[in-house]
Amino acid sequence: MNDDLRLFIALEPAEELKSALARWRGVLPSAARSTPQEQYHLTLVFLGGTPPEAAERLAAEFAAAFDGSSAAQLIPDGFGCFPSRSRPNSLHLAFKAEPELLELKRRADTLVGRITGKPADNRRFMPHITLLRFKSRLSAEDSEKLERLTKMRCPATMARKIVLFHSHNNTGRLIHTPLALVELPGTRPST
Repeated sequence: MNDDLRLFIALEPAEELKSALARWRGVLPSAARSTPQEQYHLTLVFLGGTPPEAAERLAAEFAAAFDGSSAAQLIPDGFGCFPSRSRPNSLHLAFKAEPELLELKRRADTLVGRITGKPADNRRFMPHITLLRFKSRLSAEDSEKLERLTKMRCPATMARKIVLFHSHNNTGRLIHTPLALVELPGTRPST
């Protein structure tokens, strides 16, 4: 049996953004499984399977890795679908890659690389929060709902918490358990 832990480092969005996103559930397509509000997060680094010893070191060195960091302003950049809107697997709210956000990503990559030896992901960083996953192809009605949803607007907010999460399956439901958390100082977003 493999004892590796499925880990990721993420920003936790402010409660006002989580609440705003949760209110839109009424317009979600029926062919979708929505992300529970308490699990909304913006992934900086996905580690995948990580040996328990490395997970312990990551947790122990987490606060030091983000010492001096500031809260990141999350500026919505519209709703999108992966891989595409015409054949969506998931719906997300995208965010602009602002300097504070990129600095937190760089620090997370550095921490992971130093402890696990895993190189930073070379793919373009696309900051987003996954809101739902589609269970099947969309009907015409669901496609209309998706189109309306992608035109909604969200306010800018701050992400003041960066978290090392352990993601595990609990009878078919993913649970994200924090292993380490850092509160980031910062001000209100400009609008």
